Amino acid sequence: MSGQKENPDELWARKWLIHQGYNVHDIRRPFDDPPDYIVENCIAVEVTRLNQRYNNIKGVESVEFPLEDCLKDSINILGPPGNEGCSWVIDVEYDPDNPPTRFKKVVKPKIIEALKPLTEAYDEKVKSTLCSKYSDDSHSTTSYDHDLCLYLECGIWLQLVEIQHKPERFILQGISDSQGILLVDEMSKRIDEIIHDKSERVKKRNNMEEYREWWLVLVDHICRIPNLQRHELDQIRNKKYDFWNRVVLINSGEPHWHLDLFSNSIVKTSL
Repeated sequence: MSGQKENPDELWARKWLIHQGYNVHDIRRPFDDPPDYIVENCIAVEVTRLNQRYNNIKGVESVEFPLEDCLKDSINILGPPGNEGCSWVIDVEYDPDNPPTRFKKVVKPKIIEALKPLTEAYDEKVKSTLCSKYSDDSHSTTSYDHDLCLYLECGIWLQLVEIQHKPERFILQGISDSQGILLVDEMSKRIDEIIHDKSERVKKRNNMEEYREWWLVLVDHICRIPNLQRHELDQIRNKKYDFWNRVVLINSGEPHWHLDLFSNSIVKTSL
């Protein structure tokens, strides 16, 4: 075994490999790397994190995941909207140059305060009052079909669309930075960068041929629950994979899914 401790992404990849049917005793860490794992003495597996970056330094999941948890907690506390048969779909934006912090002490109370009027019977006057109270003329949101856009002093914009839906509830649809980065474009760009970097690193080995196959496992911290359309899948797959025999995305937040980039389907598994 290598003396280097496995990081969370590597541990998740190991778990995925075991679910693929490989015996835990046939998955080992080499004394030097790459690769991160050797499977059955013939498959070399490199593992890396697929994430969106702030200025190529900080992973976006350090903001979006705790913000998502904060929003879900707030929605649970609020309960359903007050008008019968009406639900609200929520999209959230934040400024990547000044992302929100102090989620429990600051962000959650601000969310609850802003949405509380919608948990009682409301009309157009209530919605108009909310728009005025939480207006921000300096910000141009990326969504143009929202009924309410509320800027909270904690540094986030709530974009809400009212729909006919039972049971009545607040539905969190998505979180993004205010630059409006398209998810699939960001994923595609990062996959290209990772493949290039990992390929250059592995090619420095003198004994690549020691292993029958080379796999690249990307632990996905961008799209936590895969929901990609056919043309989006084609965009991700329409790239050069160099010498890699297999490139697979493992979802970091939803363990029942992975996406094999050499296949035509998203695969549901059960870890």
